[in-house]
Amino acid sequence: MNVGERVWLVEDIEQHNRIVVGTVQSVSHAGYVRVAWDEPNIYPESYFSPGRAPDLLRVVNGRDALPRHDWDCEKNQPDAPCLRCGVMQTDANEHDACEVRASSPEGDV
Repeated sequence: MNVGERVWLVEDIEQHNRIVVGTVQSVSHAGYVRVAWDEPNIYPESYFSPGRAPDLLRVVNGRDALPRHDWDCEKNQPDAPCLRCGVMQTDANEHDACEVRASSPEGDV
């Protein structure tokens, strides 16, 4: 893994049916990987050991590397809007990529 690559947290994808996307912030000389997630309020910055990083992180590109929709779950409504692009949540787009590029470096892919 290299600094700047976009990654999925594989454990969450398989166990919780949720796609968590982030950016590799650093890789130490010993192979420890630091990832900043697109949703820092839910998933704080994470560190992965050289032995676990290949099992838990998958490098992604294209649409897979885009941030996921950021659903506004604060409002008590059945179908929440995405805070990035405004589209309403449905079963079909719940885990889909958000096409709007965020202003943060994590969204510029």
